[in-house]
Amino acid sequence: METSTTVDTSSQHRYPELNSLRHLRNGGREFLGRRTYITEKRDGANIKLTAELIPDLVGEYVLHYEDFAFHGDAPGAYGAALTMNVNIGSRNKDDATPKFKHWVKQTPEFKKYVHMLAENPKWTIFVEYVPAGRGPTRIEPVHKKASLVLFDVFVGDQFLPYTYIYQQSVHYRIPIVKLVGELYPKSMGEIEEARDFGLKWARRHRREGVVIKAYAEDAGQQYVFFKEKIDMPAKPPLDRPKSPGIDIPVLPDTEVYGAIAKYDADIGIILQNQKDMPGIVKYVQEEARKHIMRAPGDIYRYYKHYLDENKQAEAIGPQ
Repeated sequence: METSTTVDTSSQHRYPELNSLRHLRNGGREFLGRRTYITEKRDGANIKLTAELIPDLVGEYVLHYEDFAFHGDAPGAYGAALTMNVNIGSRNKDDATPKFKHWVKQTPEFKKYVHMLAENPKWTIFVEYVPAGRGPTRIEPVHKKASLVLFDVFVGDQFLPYTYIYQQSVHYRIPIVKLVGELYPKSMGEIEEARDFGLKWARRHRREGVVIKAYAEDAGQQYVFFKEKIDMPAKPPLDRPKSPGIDIPVLPDTEVYGAIAKYDADIGIILQNQKDMPGIVKYVQEEARKHIMRAPGDIYRYYKHYLDENKQAEAIGPQ
């Protein structure tokens, strides 16, 4: 006899790694003639929420008849499910660390996402955990409380369009990333102008950057996303230098703190220098390789600063 039934919500699906415009396979031509959205990029940790349906009463959340009837697809989507668990994953792991799970559950929005999954168990919901205090990049102003900000929903083999998930954010009363602009680009010049406009907006509103998206709104299309950050160098090196006389730029502080936050979400910092530092150094070096840059020589200083900032955030509390 089965003890649990997990609805296929693409639990193994991870949010795609986003490159900048210049690193897209076709240089951005994928966006020509397609409805394109410019959204803000929030400063925090990428969190994935999925549903696991349980056919008995051992799950954490009890399902109600209105959950089954919400889309009129009972019993197919639910089977014999009576209760539900919510799986909390990080950017790179299907199961986040206990500390991050605790932080996520303490936010005022979490139970609203539970409600969303109860009514839509096949969805994979992507949110940004924006911490109290300062975020990993230190770009956004200090926040009095932590929050979960919706930025994408994946179902089947595609992402749901921004307009639809905005409607869901209103229905469930949850925050969503702001729409900065919208266009149907007819030339590469218009795409580049949209990128530059988004970056100016991000600097003015103290955001890490923007994400520009074209969803699969017509048959045969695939989604195409790219991101631009305000701290990215204008012209990165074309090649990995081989001469010791060439100086590779140092990875910006925002990216170093972001890498440490990813390690904390994936593995978990245990406050033991000898055990934390090897993994943190690996994550920072990997981030540096992605940007064709070099890691700073004093990663331990960033590690200590990250711990100090987290102490301040915990002192503020989720409120």
